[in-house]
Amino acid sequence: MVPQNLAQFNYQHFLRDRNIYLITFEDEFITLKSSNSLIRYAETARASVIQIYKELQITNQNLAVLVALTLGDKSVLDSELQQQYAGAMHILAVSGLHVGIVFLIFNFLLSKLPGSLSFRIIQTITLLLVIWAFAFLAGLSPSVQLAGWMFLFVIVSKLLKRNSNVLNSIAMSAFLLLLIDPNNLFQVGFQLSYSPVIGIVLIDPVVYKLVYCPNWFVDKFWILLVVSFAAQIATLPFTLAYFHQIPNYFLLANLSLIPLAFGVVLGSVIIVSLFILFNTDFYLAQILDYLLTALNKSILFVTEIPGDMSEGIWLNNLSIIFLVSTIVFFLVLIYYKAIRALVLVLCFIIGIQITEIVISHKALQNK
Repeated sequence: MVPQNLAQFNYQHFLRDRNIYLITFEDEFITLKSSNSLIRYAETARASVIQIYKELQITNQNLAVLVALTLGDKSVLDSELQQQYAGAMHILAVSGLHVGIVFLIFNFLLSKLPGSLSFRIIQTITLLLVIWAFAFLAGLSPSVQLAGWMFLFVIVSKLLKRNSNVLNSIAMSAFLLLLIDPNNLFQVGFQLSYSPVIGIVLIDPVVYKLVYCPNWFVDKFWILLVVSFAAQIATLPFTLAYFHQIPNYFLLANLSLIPLAFGVVLGSVIIVSLFILFNTDFYLAQILDYLLTALNKSILFVTEIPGDMSEGIWLNNLSIIFLVSTIVFFLVLIYYKAIRALVLVLCFIIGIQITEIVISHKALQNK
């Protein structure tokens, strides 16, 4: 199990991070499933939702993308779809984006209730139940739990009529997840869940204010660009360290994919609710199918552009540390306009260059 090649996947460390130190093999085994477990209920609910999708005549690639997008189950994606979405897998991975869409939908519906305390309590309880039911349905991945805890704090603070600090909510959710399982800190999913959210919270407000857009449409266009840029910058060290690649057209992809993903999640919530309540979708499933087709064609268009992905980028661990330090002090620079921070940013960038030059030189000396 010890890797023999340079930078080979270390399965031993992978198991160690999950507190697995011994493995055994058996040819014959029986799988026991408790009908009363919460996981079993979630599996049954997911299967019921997938069956509804099938009854509404959503099939093939559209069905696979819809299941991944709304339920977090990417096992149904074939190799072709996985290759197409390689640079935009965050769209299919159920995360804060999807939980946020569900929150916006039901918050809008419940905002029409009177503003008395009793109705605000009903609104709070309903929103929390909906969000955590969706999170549970999606498998309670770290990204979904992050979003669930964040919205919990936001909703409760709204009930108490107090302003909530987003960074405090992020920190509290991370504390709770690490309290349950400290090994979450070493999981790629955990790191790639928190880094973009922190990046958006810290970078987006500053960069967004650099350009004033009086036109509503242009302003939304600018918001998407800034959010995509902030998330990409924050996740850059992790994507390079784990996947050694960078999507070159992530800004172009997100401009079309995020609005379409919003429409797909919104449409799926509507048609599933209508089907459960009235046993019909009122022909809205066809619109959802069109949105899924547009989503697949959009990602296919981006991936077919030459040079859509920069691959084979191998940085030394020291270079990754320098890169993280560069981003941190870049944030210090844009917030506090400190000249020392600019000097440190330049020093860390030079440090990356020197480190990679030295490593490349040593590699050339060896066969």
